[in-house]
Amino acid sequence: MTDLLQAIEQAMPEFAGAATPVSGKPLPLADIAYLQKLLDADDAEALRHFNTIAADLKGHFDADKLQQLSRHISRYDFEPASELLREIVCQLPSA
Repeated sequence: MTDLLQAIEQAMPEFAGAATPVSGKPLPLADIAYLQKLLDADDAEALRHFNTIAADLKGHFDADKLQQLSRHISRYDFEPASELLREIVCQLPSA
């Protein structure tokens, strides 16, 4: 999980630490990394974790992509959810 968190921080250096973009809240990098880990492990805990952090992702993630991610996760369709989450993270704006 540490490697994924570092990759996210490298891809989005402005979000490392206490950056507060559009939503007014910092991007929950550790939560995103944990979600990615759960999805990659095909762990059903991913649904509960996603539901816990979904509100924090609004304003950071494209609304349509967040809805697609939610749909995949709610259907326990974790492989495409994992791929989509990686795509979303890579497309986040950087400084």
